Amino acid sequence: MAEKRGGKEEEGMKVKEIKKIKIREIKGIRYAVRTAYIDDEASQELEESIKTQGMINPITVVETERGYEVIAGWRRYIAAENAGIEEIWVTVIEGDEKELYATAVQENVTRKNLSPYEIILLIDDLLYEKKFGEEEVRKILGVSQRHFQRYKALLNAGRRIWDALHEGRISMSQAYEIVQCRDDSHRERMLKTAVQSGASAEVLRKWRREIEEEIDMRKIAEEWTREEGKEERREEASIEEEAKRYIEGEEKRGEEEEEDKEVDAKMYFDAKAYEKFYCNACEQVKHISEKRFVVMCRACEEEYREAILLMKREKERG
Repeated sequence: MAEKRGGKEEEGMKVKEIKKIKIREIKGIRYAVRTAYIDDEASQELEESIKTQGMINPITVVETERGYEVIAGWRRYIAAENAGIEEIWVTVIEGDEKELYATAVQENVTRKNLSPYEIILLIDDLLYEKKFGEEEVRKILGVSQRHFQRYKALLNAGRRIWDALHEGRISMSQAYEIVQCRDDSHRERMLKTAVQSGASAEVLRKWRREIEEEIDMRKIAEEWTREEGKEERREEASIEEEAKRYIEGEEKRGEEEEEDKEVDAKMYFDAKAYEKFYCNACEQVKHISEKRFVVMCRACEEEYREAILLMKREKERG
C-alpha cells in the first residue's frame, strides 16, 4: 500500500492526497509546456542532487485510469527516473483542464528562471492556444500589468529579435523600443546597432521618436502633395468641362443655322413647285402673279416705289 501523508490545500486546486508511489506508476507528462530549451547542465545537477539528498518537494500529478500523469515537476520526475529512484512523493490533485494547465505553467515559472523569450512563448500559448484571459495570464505568470503589455507587444517581434533577446544580446527594454518602431528598415538598423554597439534603451527610444517624427512629416508631405494633385485635377476638369460646353454650344448653333438654311431652302423650292416666289422684302411666300420688281411682291414694290419718290422730292427741295 502506498504511504500517505498530510498536505496543505493549493489555491485554485483540489488536493486529493499526498503520498509515495512507485515511479513506474507514472505513465507520462500531461502537458509539454512551451519553453525555448532544456538546460542539460542544470538537469544533470538536479539528478545528482536527487541521488544524494532525495526529492525534497513532491511532484504534482493527476490520477488517470492507466496510472498517474505529471502536471508539475516534470524536470524532477525525469531526474529521479534517470537517477534510478524507485519511489517518489507526489501531490495528487483534481481540476479541469484549464486549472491543471495553469498549474503546469506556474511550475515552470516558479522552478525555472525563464528568459523573456520563454515568457513570450507562454503568453502566446495561454492567450491564443488555451484561451486564457489577459488578467488570468498575468496572474499565472506573476507579472505586473506594465510588464505583461510589454511582453505582449513582443509577440509579433519576429525571429531575429526573439533570438537576440533569448541569447541575451539585447535586453527586454531594448527589444521593446525596437519593436515599437513603425518602419521595418529602421527596426533592423536599431536591432543591429543595439547588438553591435550596445545602444541603451534610452538611446533607442530617442532614435525611435526621431524616426516617428520623420515618418509623420513624410506622411504630411504626401498628404499635402495628394491634395495639391487633387486641386490641379479639379482645375483641369473645370477647364475641360468649360471647353466641352463651348464646343457643344458651337455645335448647337451650327445645327440651328443648318436648320434655318434647310427651312429657307424648303420655302424656296416649295415656291418654285407651286408657282410661288419668296419676296426678299417682306420675307413671305407670294403667288407668282404677285411678282414684280426683281423678287418683290406687288405690295412691297409699291412701298418701294413710294419710298423712291419720297427720296427724289426731298432731294429736289434741298
